[in-house]
Order: sequence, then structure tokens, then C-alpha cells
Amino acid sequence: MIEHIDFSALVIKSDQEAGAIEEKTASYFMEKLGVKLEELDISQSVPNLVSNEESSISFLNFSVPPITPFRGPIEWLEMHPNTFAGKYGGTLFGLSTAITYALQRGINTIYYGIHDDDRTAYPENTRDYFDTLAKLVEIETGRAFNILTPLIEMSKSDVILLGEKMGVELEKTRSCGSAQIIQCGICGACKARRKAFEKSEIPDNTNYQNEIPKLIVTSNAG
Repeated sequence: MIEHIDFSALVIKSDQEAGAIEEKTASYFMEKLGVKLEELDISQSVPNLVSNEESSISFLNFSVPPITPFRGPIEWLEMHPNTFAGKYGGTLFGLSTAITYALQRGINTIYYGIHDDDRTAYPENTRDYFDTLAKLVEIETGRAFNILTPLIEMSKSDVILLGEKMGVELEKTRSCGSAQIIQCGICGACKARRKAFEKSEIPDNTNYQNEIPKLIVTSNAG
């Protein structure tokens, strides 16, 4: 017999340009699942946490700041290694915020959808990291706490295969870091999405604004 578990989904709203589109996407899927979507707005606090105008907080997703709307997470982190998200605990801040939110509501388990490819940009996302953080919460509260990462050993293409198997409308999921309704198709996140679809051999029915130019190789024979 499968135990019934009540779930709530949390969107942490910061200063991300793509935040509104991501929230709309999350709302669509949560409504289909019958899961309550709650919003925690910290956008007014973000400017006080970062050290310069180019800084932004990135957590629980791969959003990018307004100044680089067509940059994926890896390119952006390479360009801004000293920003809050790139160096100073964006993952820790996001999870700590979610943990506090959960504890105040008597929730003792968080599901975090990190997958293996994400660790290219955020190498701290390991089971040791999450287990240590959960242990710190237990020490502080005297209660057991769990941070579960069911996708952590899966690649992005594996996640697509799982989504296809479960009947997820993959074309309606969101990867793009821009605030445009139609995904751009050429930022780092979109390129990773397209590559993952190609690797999974699942048709990519996503509507993109731009096509990636194909390299044409010619030879000079004589």
C-alpha cells in the first residue's frame, strides 16, 4: 500500500528577469498535478545581499540576471565569478530559505530537482553537501530533516526520458534564461536543452525563436 503524501511547491521570487515566466510554467504543471504552488517574494531583499549591480542570486533553478538575457548559467558564471551566485553561496542561500519556509509550516522534507549535469556550474550539489545541510538543521531543531534529490544521478537527457515515460508535456517545460515567452533557442540553457533532447532521441517539439546555425564544412581539393 502506497502512503499518501501531501506536497506543496515553492517558488522563491528574487530579481531574476526570467522569474515571471518560470513561475507561470511551474503554476501550469502544479495545477495539472493538483499541487499547491506557494510564492515567497524576496525580491526587495536581494539588492542588500549582493556586492555590485551585476550580481544576482541563482538558486533552485538556472535563471540568469537581466544584463545577460542570452547567456546560459555556465557562460554567465565564467563571466561573473565573484558574484553572489557564482561564488558566495547562492545554493546555500536558496536552500536555507526553503528550509526555513518549510520548518515554519511543520514540513520536514524538501525535494530538490538538481540533476547530474547541473554540477558543471554548481559543483557543491552533491549528496554529502545536502546530507550535511540536513544534519545541521537537525542539530538546530532537534528534529530529523530530509533534503531529497531524486534526479541527482541522472543526466539532463535521462530526465527527458523519464518525463517522456511519465507523460510530461516536455515542450511546455522551461529552460531559457531570458524573460521572453518563447524560448530563445540560442542561450547556454537552450543549447543544453536541445543537446539533451538529441541525446535522448526524443523529438524536441519546443517552440524556439531562433535556430542554431549549422556548421557547413567544405573542402578545397586542389
